Amino acid sequence: MPPGGTLTTIQELRRFISSGMTMTSTTRNEHPPSPTIRAMPTARPSLRAVLRSVAVVAVVAILGSLGLMAADRMSDLQPAVENSELVVKNGFGRTLWRKAIEGLGPLAVTIDSVKGSGRGVLAGVDQGPPGRRQLDLRLFGREGSLLRKFRVTTDYAGVPLFPGMSEDLQVSSLKSFDLGGDLGQSAVWIVTDKSWYPGAVGIWPSGEGAEPRIILVNSGHFRAVEAYDFDGDGRKELVVAGVNNELGFQAFAAVVDPALTPARSPELSSPEQISSFGSGLKGYALLGEEREPDIKIEAGGDALHPPVLRLAHRRVELSPDGVIDGLSLEATMDFWIDVVQTATRLQNQGSPWNQEIEQLGGRHGAVWPRASYRAGAAFITAKALAAARTLSPSNLTHREIRRWKFRHFQ
Repeated sequence: MPPGGTLTTIQELRRFISSGMTMTSTTRNEHPPSPTIRAMPTARPSLRAVLRSVAVVAVVAILGSLGLMAADRMSDLQPAVENSELVVKNGFGRTLWRKAIEGLGPLAVTIDSVKGSGRGVLAGVDQGPPGRRQLDLRLFGREGSLLRKFRVTTDYAGVPLFPGMSEDLQVSSLKSFDLGGDLGQSAVWIVTDKSWYPGAVGIWPSGEGAEPRIILVNSGHFRAVEAYDFDGDGRKELVVAGVNNELGFQAFAAVVDPALTPARSPELSSPEQISSFGSGLKGYALLGEEREPDIKIEAGGDALHPPVLRLAHRRVELSPDGVIDGLSLEATMDFWIDVVQTATRLQNQGSPWNQEIEQLGGRHGAVWPRASYRAGAAFITAKALAAARTLSPSNLTHREIRRWKFRHFQ
């Protein structure tokens, strides 16, 4: 279009439009538009990649589970009794299992179980109707399965397994000791009558084929037990303490070898049962009358420090070689064996009692001066004389035996 003019002809109009299109085209070529930003298409994972990821997650989970199982097996068991339930945790505090058991006692310990099954848990169970009550020890495996039972007091017909022992017993102590040798980590228990006597100490040894058993029966309550190696052979003996009713309600301490045959306290090894001492009894020390006995045993710290007996009013030392209250184990056993043999002669042969007792005292110069041992000897020999009808009546009361003791054993 001419400057300041207007389009007057069709030809001019065409020329103007044609020149404008040329300018527009040139401008666009000189300044090309910015490139358009487009979203990249999402790549779909392959099946192989998905399976690889799943496999990694599964392996991690399996390894974690195996690690947890290994930790459970390697850690120690921690049993406890909570509201009549036996609860077992591992060393990290994780509950492995819990089991409600009727008549479950308040004590539970771990021991080496049978070969191949690792550690086990031992607990006492008292159940049954009056007149047929039964006290069991039950061994549970690491996963909670019942491995076996041991009937402590009666057989399945309710007949007492041990003479003079009633069915009204309870597990008053249950401990685990490393006894060394073939016994390993074993459980030692004490059963006592709830109101009277006798009592018993038993062991549940570790290892395949090991049989639980009673190792000492006593006319009176056992109060405490500890373990110590007195002879240095790598196997520990048991030190037990309590009260002996039949020997004048005296406190006592006994040393028992749990690997040997079961034993009885001296007064239960009556003339007709002389062999019933049992090789397991290594020493039996009388410590004097304890009207209100509070008897404890403190564990020794190491091989040079044996356990210490604590009575209500005094402390009784044990030496590393087995001397109790100044007497060797051998001296106490020699004395009791002689007492029972003397009682046998008095009962069966009618020997002169005064001569027999005088000779008994002469053979045991270290023991006889102690009033506690003379009192024990008096009870045993008086019963033997009563059985032989040398004394009357034949069924002596404690008061009559005491009178005999004061007359002839002071």
